Formats: sequence, C-alpha cells, structure tokens
Amino acid sequence: MNRRGILPLLVGLLFCVLTPAQAAGEAQAIEQAKAAARAWLAVADREDYIRTWQQAASVLRRSTSQYDWVTLAVDLRSPLGALKQRELQGASYATQLPGLPDGEYVILQYRSDFEHRDGATETVTPMRDSDGRWRVVSYFVD
Repeated sequence: MNRRGILPLLVGLLFCVLTPAQAAGEAQAIEQAKAAARAWLAVADREDYIRTWQQAASVLRRSTSQYDWVTLAVDLRSPLGALKQRELQGASYATQLPGLPDGEYVILQYRSDFEHRDGATETVTPMRDSDGRWRVVSYFVD
C-alpha cells in the first residue's frame, strides 16, 4: 500500500478510536451531572433555597446574588406546592450554551408532578465547575 493509501486509513482509524472514547467520556459526564442534579434538587425540594445558591456553580453565584436567587426560587417553586414525583425524561451533553461560558454542561429534563401542578417540565443544567465538580448553573420549570 502506498503512502497516499495509508493516510486516509490512519485518519479513519483515529476517528473510530476517538468517537467511542468521546462518547464514553460524555456518558460519564452525564452520570456525574445527574448525581449532582439529584442532590441539588433534594435541597430545592426542602425549600432550602439559600443552600441551593450556596451549592450552585460559581458562574451562577457570580452572576446572581443570593437574595435575588432566593427570591426567584420562591417565586418559581412556591406556587407548585410539594413535589409528588419526578422522572428523568432526557439528558444531553453540550460544550456551548447561550449566555454561558464555554465548558461542559448537561441539560437534564424531568417530568415532575407537584401538589398544585402535574406534568411540569423541570430543566436542570449542571456544569463542570472550575474545581472539576458538577454543580447546577441553571434551573427552570415550565
């Protein structure tokens, strides 16, 4: 085989090796982010919104004061009432999200039933923080 034939073969083999490795890394990131989100949501479900801010990603803490976060969380969650059940519907890995610095993110969507609202969609986005730990940077209920 001549050199021209070897180069495309090597590039193809490299792609085949990197793609599964990248997928495995993303799968591990998703699992770590899901664990961080579960822990953070448990705190939110107890209505300990100060602690949710304290445990949030540094990006969120730098951009939103504790007071503003607690006010937003109370306004968002109080009308819903207590959580009855929550089920993960999807998880996706991303390195770029609008309005946030480039990094590692996992967007998690849950179907959640609350005391006063069934079928809500909770979107929780953990990110790998500067210390390597996964922390929530965004939370929304629709």
